[in-house]
Amino acid sequence: MLFRSLALVTGPLWARKSWGVWWQWDVRLTSSLMGWMVSVAYILVRKYGGPGSDKLAAGLSLFGMANVPFIYISVNYWRTIHPKTTVVPKLPLDMGIPFWFCVASFALLFTLLLRLRVRLEEQKARLDALYLALD
Repeated sequence: MLFRSLALVTGPLWARKSWGVWWQWDVRLTSSLMGWMVSVAYILVRKYGGPGSDKLAAGLSLFGMANVPFIYISVNYWRTIHPKTTVVPKLPLDMGIPFWFCVASFALLFTLLLRLRVRLEEQKARLDALYLALD
């Protein structure tokens, strides 16, 4: 939420200087705003939702994740005020090694954190079962 909010606040400041407009309702900006609103909705549902709100929040998170590639690709399909995304396809070969190293490192970190989370939940379930058995 923090980074999405910063992007939506600082983006118009930069756009005003570069293109002379604060906000233009093009596909990338509108879908970024929609992603921000989905993130807010997810946080509100998780915090204040009642029983069964976890499934609604999971659906919101899937919708929000499906929106991310659309935001990135939208610039290349609809020619608006934003320039085309040409950084990754034309990445110099000597930058490929650090790029893929970072991708692999992030994937390993994700796997490690996911396994730790699963182990923690299993321990929590065992403790809950133990407490129930003692009652």
